[in-house]
Amino acid sequence: MITLRSIHIAAGMIALFVAPGAMLTVKGGPAHRRWGKIYFWAMATVAVTALVLAAWRPNYFLLMVAVFSFYLAFSGYRALYHKRPGLVGPLDWTATLLTLVASAGLAVFGLVLDHMIGMLSSYIATVTAFSVVNFTFLPPVARWLWPTLVGTPLVTIWVSYYKGRFKRRPASTPALS
Repeated sequence: MITLRSIHIAAGMIALFVAPGAMLTVKGGPAHRRWGKIYFWAMATVAVTALVLAAWRPNYFLLMVAVFSFYLAFSGYRALYHKRPGLVGPLDWTATLLTLVASAGLAVFGLVLDHMIGMLSSYIATVTAFSVVNFTFLPPVARWLWPTLVGTPLVTIWVSYYKGRFKRRPASTPALS
């Protein structure tokens, strides 16, 4: 897997460095097409290696990012491959559906973590209100600050724990159970 990871990284670096070549050359010219094809195939390599690496060591977030970023390159390539708007085939529909599923996964993953952060942070605010009203034995600054000083690291640990749990789940298990 180290070799596959090295290929993944190398292809990503190639894509990162050749894209400006396509962006800065005359559109449709030989240099633009050459750099664009190198970029496209580097992105295809990144996507394929990401799929294999994600199966080996699950990281759903990065898998979904790989699918989404490749879809963008794929759709750009296919737009000129067909040279006619509206002409789509099964390959285009498959790529679109796969990207929609990956996008939904990104949204759910992000929503769960955003929900967790929001609810835990609101609890810190609740504890702060309780502290300010009831903990009169503490100085006013301490009554206001201790819940945030204690709660924020705990929220960070809690969210990190669940991020790790989401990554370690087997692919056949739903991400939310």
